[in-house]
Amino acid sequence: MKKFIPLVLAIIVFAVALALNQPEPQVSVVVAAGDLPEGRVLAEGDLTVKELPKSLAPDGAVNDPQSLVGQRLRVARSAGDPVLPVHLGGETLELQPNERAVALSVTAAQGLAGLLKPGDRVGVTVIVNASQQTFAKYIAGGLRVLWIDPTFRREEAPAPQGTPAAGGGLFGGGSSTGG
Repeated sequence: MKKFIPLVLAIIVFAVALALNQPEPQVSVVVAAGDLPEGRVLAEGDLTVKELPKSLAPDGAVNDPQSLVGQRLRVARSAGDPVLPVHLGGETLELQPNERAVALSVTAAQGLAGLLKPGDRVGVTVIVNASQQTFAKYIAGGLRVLWIDPTFRREEAPAPQGTPAAGGGLFGGGSSTGG
């Protein structure tokens, strides 16, 4: 009987090793067939399908290249990079014959970061520092926002110390009822 215990243990260890050594399930992911520039309208030849381990597949990965054909890339993709729905879309900037586009550099504090979106109408006011005086000059209004850099986001400022938290009073209480 003692001769069979090592053999039984070896068989159990071998079976456990086989069970743990199973390959991870693979999933199909649409990737760029070559380097694709930002703004490119995707054609069938721009995309290919690659098998990836399920744990390496990005969230939102697409497995059918036909579902992406005809859409515009918002960001450049290198060969082999997954092409996800978040990389697509965006409006094409089309100007009317009487319109001109002008790029303005605006800080988050000046430009209502996180509140503006393409299509909004804005006014432009310039702050001028001249001869040790500062004044504002209104330039134009009703201007259409064409594009906003995706990194242009509103940053939440930390609440000043001693400010009551949302939903609570100064001493941590919520609402009170009389009684």
